[in-house]
Amino acid sequence: MEKLDICKNVLSNIPDGFIFYDTNNTIIDYNEAFMEIYGLDKKGIELRGSKASDLFKLIKVDKSIKTLVPFFPKKINGDAENAPKQLKTIISRKLNHKVKYIRRITTPIYNDDGKYSGRFCILTDITEVKENENKLKKQKEELLSTQERLRKFNDFIKKIQGEINEEDIYHDALIFLKQNVKANQILIKNIDFDSQRVNIVTSLKPVGDVFIESKEVTHNPSLCYIIRENKPFTVKDINEDYTCRYHIYPQKSGGYICVPISFNSRVQGLIHIFNLEKDYFTDEVVNFVVDVANTISSYIMALKVYKEAHFYATVDPLTEAFNRRFAESFLEKEIARAGRNKAIFSILMFDLDNFKDINDKYGHKIGDITLKMFVNFLKESLRSCDVISRFGGDEFMVILPDTDAGGAKSIIKKIKDELKNKKFILEDDAIINLSTSMGFATYLEDGKTIDDLYLKGDKRLYKMKKSIHSKLLAGR
Repeated sequence: MEKLDICKNVLSNIPDGFIFYDTNNTIIDYNEAFMEIYGLDKKGIELRGSKASDLFKLIKVDKSIKTLVPFFPKKINGDAENAPKQLKTIISRKLNHKVKYIRRITTPIYNDDGKYSGRFCILTDITEVKENENKLKKQKEELLSTQERLRKFNDFIKKIQGEINEEDIYHDALIFLKQNVKANQILIKNIDFDSQRVNIVTSLKPVGDVFIESKEVTHNPSLCYIIRENKPFTVKDINEDYTCRYHIYPQKSGGYICVPISFNSRVQGLIHIFNLEKDYFTDEVVNFVVDVANTISSYIMALKVYKEAHFYATVDPLTEAFNRRFAESFLEKEIARAGRNKAIFSILMFDLDNFKDINDKYGHKIGDITLKMFVNFLKESLRSCDVISRFGGDEFMVILPDTDAGGAKSIIKKIKDELKNKKFILEDDAIINLSTSMGFATYLEDGKTIDDLYLKGDKRLYKMKKSIHSKLLAGR
């Protein structure tokens, strides 16, 4: 055992634990660091002369040690040829409710004649190293999870960026939630504060035995905690947690969340998700749904701003007829379309005859109301494809697609006859009669440009106005 003694002398100077076995797996020697690593009483236990199997029973290897790589060497027959050169293993053991990681290197010992004479093991506590590795692994997994989440959100944002109405954005959000949240029911609702109703905009078809509510839920929105506080509401277990007064599910197990969709700090909608599995709605799931709600609220708000800006850029705010800028842009497109397709169209020019008298008699407020009523009259009299625009004051223009000169004249006669019998009734039951001078112009027949059409339409309009004025003078 000369080599064994040399090894013992060398290993006695290292801080790691070590243990020696002979060819019969009998423990020859070990140090205090070995006992400490395994959590054994250094003074109360004597292992020398014991078998390796006794040690394993003592440290409860069958329950508390998990071998991460093959641990025990093959049966050794006493010759160097069959003995392993070296065996490295990492084992984990629970000690005082904490996991300890141990690196074990087992090395065989041979005599000068090459005969196997035993083995020694060096044990190193690598718990801190493994914990750092596990921490880095977890951080990497979290990073990958975050990257995947950002990728999904990026795809979702690209999808809703192309939508032009709120309903489509809500529907995209529903599909996105369905793909990323485990749910038996998803409802997205909007709030009508005027009618005191919370209406379902879109919903996921129920999965499993889940009750689905009607398209319209009537209650006072101001009594709803989520709407009032503008905060998410989570029920992890409907049997244990406080549930909302508007809880609609008759199931006896599961949980749900309700997340507000807010615009300018005011709740305008809700995302309601139910799951038959209790405790599913962790903080991570809730935060994900909150992110979805915040995302769609941002884009719906942007859509509202865009529509409002587009409205004021194209529509006369008083009468809600199109403005002159939009009408002339539409005319340019209509001229291009007519040129390509050999189509035809006409325009009508309007100028109210007695509008100044109405302003002088009733005031400008009634004058504004009169202009609104006149535009509504035109909308009722004309086709839905006809484009009504206000040029300013009491001047209007209508674009009549696919209408020739004969059609334009017929429409003028129709409007004139209807206007003659139309009574515009004000709030105080006062009755106003309106008359208007009209002129028309037809593409190609009267000109190929906007200026040509305006010129011809104005000439006919003022010809009618002059005729009406002459009749009024003759009647006095």
